[in-house]
Amino acid sequence: MKHAQPAPADIAGLTVLVRAVLDCSNKDGLAGLLSGLADCNARVVVMSAIGAPGGEFNPTLSLKRFVSPLAQATGKSVHFVPDCVGAVAEIGVGMAPFGDLVLLENLAFHKGETSGDRTFAIRLSVLGDIYLDATEDMLDDVSASVSVLPSLMPGLAGVPVSRQPQKEV
Repeated sequence: MKHAQPAPADIAGLTVLVRAVLDCSNKDGLAGLLSGLADCNARVVVMSAIGAPGGEFNPTLSLKRFVSPLAQATGKSVHFVPDCVGAVAEIGVGMAPFGDLVLLENLAFHKGETSGDRTFAIRLSVLGDIYLDATEDMLDDVSASVSVLPSLMPGLAGVPVSRQPQKEV
């Protein structure tokens, strides 16, 4: 199903789910993208998966360690949510102000992410209004957040980068 693609100016007051890669050296532009979205008065929810925890929580793979680097690189407040689906995620995302970033816990802590489960993708989709894939070169990825979620939500046309990143995430 093809969804209408809102322009960056149309995202004020909306929640944008951004699928990003946080654990690689190719972060050029990510901080600028995230801060640009927040500058448009969107609530920006960052989702990522690192490691292969087999659907189990592993504290060494928690994304919480990225809160400070994201805040420094973007100049925005970053709110960490200790899950990526369910009531904890829904409340955590809903409490964050527009113009701020929300970092969800590691998607890979749920088996549905790595198996490309549609139900898991639906659970992610309730967290936002618009989807933006900032993963680059993950076209063959079968994870739910990359291969299924885009078919469930409208995408964002264009990249509203209001300023270039000054620091790496």
